[in-house]
Formats: sequence, structure tokens, C-alpha cells
Amino acid sequence: MPVQSKITRETAPAAPLPRQLHDAVIEPSKLWLGAPDIFLSAVAEWVERRREDLSAAKQAIQKLSSCKDAVEMAEVQQAFILDCASRWASGSSSLASGMLAFSQQSNELMARTAEASGKAMTWVVQPTPAPAAAKAQHGARAAAARNREVVG
Repeated sequence: MPVQSKITRETAPAAPLPRQLHDAVIEPSKLWLGAPDIFLSAVAEWVERRREDLSAAKQAIQKLSSCKDAVEMAEVQQAFILDCASRWASGSSSLASGMLAFSQQSNELMARTAEASGKAMTWVVQPTPAPAAAKAQHGARAAAARNREVVG
């Protein structure tokens, strides 16, 4: 049995990617390239809020360590708790709006991907004539050709 050589990029014939395959696979993939950026920006905002929380906690601890009496300590704690509640409310609303935006953008990407893939994949599912229908078409063409010969 002859040994076949391995086909490499250099020895393979250069065949262009069919346009339909490009539209079905490559174009939808390009749409999703920006999706990680959307998610990462939301994560970056969350990390920044946590950094602010830690900074506020550090400042509160420093103030507590320099308090001279219980009243001053209570004031520092109260201010810290109010600040935490305010940041939490702001962060929750920001998170909710960020998740909504991410969800809307994801839905839009899914719709665009489905549309691009659907249009491109129609070439795969094109109906082929049944053998009987093909014979009937061939028979009709042959009969028309014979009629032209007889008339002509």
C-alpha cells in the first residue's frame, strides 16, 4: 500500500473559504469579540467599589484608634456605618443597572448572531430535486429539444 504524504499548509491547494461558511462562523464570532470587555468593565467597577470600601474601613479604624472617649468612638462608628450603607445602596443600583445593560447587550448579540448564522446557513439546507423530479425535468428538456429539432 502506498504511503500518503501528510498534507501541510504549504502543499495543500489554496482554496478560499466559502462565503456562506465565512458568514455562518466568522461573522457571528466577530460579534462576540467585544463581550468580554462588557463583562470585564463591570468587574472592574465592582473591584473599584471594594477598594473604596477597604479605604473607608482603614480610615475609620485610624479614627477609632485616636478617639479620646466613647462618644467620639460612637460618632466615628455611626459615620462609618452610614457611609457603608450609602456605598452599598449606590453599588447595588450600579450593579443592577450594569447587569441589565450586560443582559441587553448579550440579547442583542444573540439576535444578531442568530440572524447572521441563519442567513448564511440557508445554503446548507437548499432543497435538492428528488431523483424522480430530476428525471422529469431532464425528460421535459429532452422533449423540448426534440421538438425544436423536428420543427427546425
